[in-house]
Amino acid sequence: MALLFLTGKNFNSVGRAEVAPTASPTAGSGTLSSYLGDGFVSRPMIFGAVTSPNRLTQSLNMLVNPSFETNASGDPANWSDVSTAPGSMDRFTSAPSPPDGSAVMRVQSGAGGVGRGQQRIVVRAGERLNITARLRAPAGTVGIQVQNAETGNYLTSGAAWQASATSVFTRNADSWATSGPLAFTVESLATMRTHTTELIVTGLNTTTSSATGYIDLLKIWPSTSWVSVHGHRIRANQTVELRRSTDNFSGSNVLEATLTARRPSFYAALGSIRDDEYWRLEITGTPDSVVYIGEWVLGQYKTLAKNQKWEEYLETLRAQIRDESPVGVSRVYDLATDSVRKWGGQFRFESATQRDDFRDNFYAASHHGFYPTVIAPDSSDPEVCIYGTLGMAWRQDRVGAATGLVADVADVEVMERAFPTVTV
Repeated sequence: MALLFLTGKNFNSVGRAEVAPTASPTAGSGTLSSYLGDGFVSRPMIFGAVTSPNRLTQSLNMLVNPSFETNASGDPANWSDVSTAPGSMDRFTSAPSPPDGSAVMRVQSGAGGVGRGQQRIVVRAGERLNITARLRAPAGTVGIQVQNAETGNYLTSGAAWQASATSVFTRNADSWATSGPLAFTVESLATMRTHTTELIVTGLNTTTSSATGYIDLLKIWPSTSWVSVHGHRIRANQTVELRRSTDNFSGSNVLEATLTARRPSFYAALGSIRDDEYWRLEITGTPDSVVYIGEWVLGQYKTLAKNQKWEEYLETLRAQIRDESPVGVSRVYDLATDSVRKWGGQFRFESATQRDDFRDNFYAASHHGFYPTVIAPDSSDPEVCIYGTLGMAWRQDRVGAATGLVADVADVEVMERAFPTVTV
């Protein structure tokens, strides 16, 4: 048995991606596919037709405008020109054979000035990410730099971090080539002393003499070891598959897991962490009415150095209004599609390492319940997976002084968030 959890800012890769999932059939009137990662389980995406299959396809890329197609006054939108004069950065539409669309980022250098285009993204301490880019250098050397804003360190081509400035990718040939994907790990909580940081992603021409470089399809995305679905209406006659791809399913299409759609939620902890950019939830079988989903979670689960004691509980609650008329007639009004659950457990820490792991990676990471938590209290039990909220405070008691067997004890509760109330 192991407790599995995801918590903190940006734990759900669906909600932090550049674009919302693509739904097929498209979302029905009044709902959006972006609802699937917005943190509100009670606000579902409803498919717009009764058909088979129902599909959700998600690119996990986090960089906005990665192929520089969107224009902002001559520069690629969402990218800042941080060049040193007379260097420059712009959106260029006359590069030979751009890999995607018609535009690229052009960085030009000269007379000691370097052309640079830059974007910042928020990432999580210790998470596994992937980076790739297409590069071409008609003159000089074009490169990609990734800097951790918290520590000032730079990502190396060997996926390590160092203090001196370096490029993770470079190219000095006048032809397009793909760099990466390179998997790397964000510096740890112990190193950064904060749960999140910004990565400063810079495309630049590293040559200070007259030089030109082109960049296209610059992407960063998180790896995946977890999937869960919360607040859904998937019928018993439907089959649910989780699939992954490296090329948006144009050729690569790998079945990762076949899932049982338990109510009100279900999950799978993947056998290995996967580095694919594209993921698909495919639901086959024709239902009797439209399918809806409250929240779709893709992420990287964690475990604790010390699991909860067996003294745990699971409480089920249902939103209702109850009254009794003056003549003694009782009425119950059901306000929910599914009951919500509250899980509670006690943790007994036998070392400072166990206590600090729980405090830092579980409770503090959630900002004391400000951010949601997904928890599977027992990895061998497929029935219980809760998308909920931790309490604002947790109490730690020191016990065992009389016997000499001293330990720290903490009680924890996770309250499930409300499910959709949908009539379809």
